[in-house]
Amino acid sequence: MTRPLGAAHAIAAALLFSAHLFRAGHLPAALATALFPLLLLWRTRWVLRTMQAAFLAASAEWLRTGLTLALDRASVGAPYLRMVFILGAVSGFTALGALLLERQRERYPRHDATIASLGAITVAAALLIPVQGFVRMDMVLLERFFPGGGWVELGLVLLYTGWIAERLVENSRLWRGRLWTLFSAVFFLQLLLGLGGLDRFLQTGQLHLPVPALIIAGPLYRGEGLFMPILFLSTIALAGPIWCSHLCYIGAWDHASSTAVSRPEVPGRWRPWGRVFTLALVVVGALTLRGLGVRTPIAAAAGGAFGLIGVAIMLLVSRKKGYMAHCTAWCPVGLVAITLGRLNPFRVTLGGSCTQCGACTPVCRYDALRPEHLAGGQVGSSCTLCGDCVQRCPRSQLQYRFLRWQGEGVRIAFVALAAALHAVFLTLARI
Repeated sequence: MTRPLGAAHAIAAALLFSAHLFRAGHLPAALATALFPLLLLWRTRWVLRTMQAAFLAASAEWLRTGLTLALDRASVGAPYLRMVFILGAVSGFTALGALLLERQRERYPRHDATIASLGAITVAAALLIPVQGFVRMDMVLLERFFPGGGWVELGLVLLYTGWIAERLVENSRLWRGRLWTLFSAVFFLQLLLGLGGLDRFLQTGQLHLPVPALIIAGPLYRGEGLFMPILFLSTIALAGPIWCSHLCYIGAWDHASSTAVSRPEVPGRWRPWGRVFTLALVVVGALTLRGLGVRTPIAAAAGGAFGLIGVAIMLLVSRKKGYMAHCTAWCPVGLVAITLGRLNPFRVTLGGSCTQCGACTPVCRYDALRPEHLAGGQVGSSCTLCGDCVQRCPRSQLQYRFLRWQGEGVRIAFVALAAALHAVFLTLARI
């Protein structure tokens, strides 16, 4: 009786909350809530835990609604005790749904990805819910089309976050590339739709070139506009130089170009100095253009030329040599990311029992695992924590480390962060 009772209770609680949302005028959210119990068919422990959290959140919303209505009625001298009792009972009934689902946990097996999925969902929710709830401008796309649609999108995004965290735990190298490509495609598709006249797909309508170097050059030239630098630095604070291996909308192109070759060549010794040169060029160039009072179209043309040179490097060098030439030798943002990323406690480290078999070298497209790196017992400074090498090492000598902790638990924590940040960028990143 327990199993059917739990499912029936979940359906009833979801329908009650759906009616509440419908009465408030949030039709998309009401429809999504009515379909919520279908998640019971997804036999994974993190889905069960997510459903329990959702029922507890709905229970709290019933209490909030009851308190708000009670205060309103009391202010005009209207009776409110019966209403408080009814909504309190509905809140308790909804919370009971979370308890009854706990009794079904043996039907939802737990595995290594459960913690990663729940962690990723928690981080993504903590970052996205305040944006949807408190930012005045509609940042979540569906909110621009349907009132309350943003909450529906967030619900779907959080489920997607749990799913991709599961995939990354199982095979991070395969799925990192796929998810990175997906993000880049969605980013540029929204830009094209916006340029085609569908301005809802643009963030503000104030267009700028999607060239990573302009994260640095733009504010220097304009003397304002710190949103992208703050967003960029926030990712470094959370997870080190993850921007360069998961989140850069252009970097996905370089990754696709470099992986056209099965084994990367060894770059010249000049490679680390390439980004030093371009960083100096971008900083000096932006300040010079500003100082000379050069008009914005000319400055934009200079930024566009810089970006086109980067694309040419991807096609002519990365695709031929097999290493990410644009990201490791041209993009100044990459240099800033790996330099400041050293302040973050996350690392990929090489164990003392490494046999220098070289199995990891072909999968590293960032030139961080040369034979001399292995001989020296330390991953190269150009490492972006992509993690492609971690699961390739046959002796588990390459591991994620956080402060003094290392091993599979740290990898799972990093995967959770990576999945959450991917989901946040997929939801919010647009020009």
